[in-house]
Amino acid sequence: MKNIRLFIEMLFIIFSLLNTTHPLIAQDIYLEQLANCEEKVTAANPMIRSSMIGNCLDGVTAPDFEVITLEGDTIQSSQLRGKVMVINFWFTTCAPCVAEIPGLNEIVDQFEAQPVVFLAISPDDRATIQSFIEKQPFDFQMTAKTNHIFRSVFNLNEGFGYPTTIVLDKAGKIRKITIGGRIDDQATAAIKAELIPTIESCLK
Repeated sequence: MKNIRLFIEMLFIIFSLLNTTHPLIAQDIYLEQLANCEEKVTAANPMIRSSMIGNCLDGVTAPDFEVITLEGDTIQSSQLRGKVMVINFWFTTCAPCVAEIPGLNEIVDQFEAQPVVFLAISPDDRATIQSFIEKQPFDFQMTAKTNHIFRSVFNLNEGFGYPTTIVLDKAGKIRKITIGGRIDDQATAAIKAELIPTIESCLK
C-alpha cells in the first residue's frame, strides 16, 4: 500500500509539472504574441495604435507576476486562477486616474461577493500613496513602486499611458484593456461602462 501511495504521489507531481508553464516561458509566449499584435497594427496615432493592440491581445494569456501590497500581502497572479483579476495602472498626480477612482470603487462594491481581485499598480512610493488614499479612498489592493509590471512584465510602452486597466478572466487570459480616461463628471459612468460588462462575462 505504501508503494502504491508513493507511486500515485509521483504521478500527481509529474502531471502537475507537465501542466504548469514556467513563468519565463509564459513571459516569452506573451511577448511573442504582443510583438505579433504590434506588427499587425499600422495606425500612426499612438493612442489609436495602443487601443488596437489592446483589442488584439484579447484571449492572450497574461504574463505571470508577483507583487507585495501595502499591507504586506504577496499576490502571485499564477495563484489566482479561478478568479477574475482587474489590474489598474495609475499614479496619484494623474488627473484621469484620480477622476475614475469613484467609479472603480463602485465596481469593487458591486462585485464584493464575487471571486474578483482588484489590484492597483503604481510607480509612486508607499508614503505618497498612503498620503493620497487618506484623502481619497481607493478600494483596490495597493502596491507601490511596481511600475515594472506595466513597462517590463506586460511590456506596454508606446501609446500605453495612464490610466490603463486590464481585466483577466479565470484562466488568466486578457479580456479587456482600457487606455486613458475622462477628467469630467462622466468619468465614473465611463469606466463602469468599460469594465462591468467584461467582468460579468468573465464570471459566467
